[in-house]
Amino acid sequence: MSELPPDPVRLRVILAWLEGQVTDNATVDTFMGLQRDTVAQALAQAAEGEQSAEPPPAPPAKPPRMTGLPTFTGGGPGFKTVERGDLVSLHLADCDVDDGPTRRADAHEAVAALRDGLAACIMCRPDLELGV
Repeated sequence: MSELPPDPVRLRVILAWLEGQVTDNATVDTFMGLQRDTVAQALAQAAEGEQSAEPPPAPPAKPPRMTGLPTFTGGGPGFKTVERGDLVSLHLADCDVDDGPTRRADAHEAVAALRDGLAACIMCRPDLELGV
């Protein structure tokens, strides 16, 4: 400010406004300092936990992908396997989602196939029907 008014009334108004600005900025400065300290503390804890933490456990291994239709001995109603390219999946007998070579399976064979890694159809959900 190069030129100030000569009268005390206007000088007091200017001084009050400047003191308010200093107070407001001090409040912001205090708040920002507290935030900075909180983030620095969280960073220190995260870095400490990162050093002492064990590596995350490996994800469970996926069952091997079946590449051919399993041979079922039974011909009971209810389930079928469908081969589509190199993917084989289990379906309910009345599911029309996949087309391709099919083989019928009874419940025991279907459960065994699912436990051996055969994929279940995500639309008809034979795995839920079997409780697997």
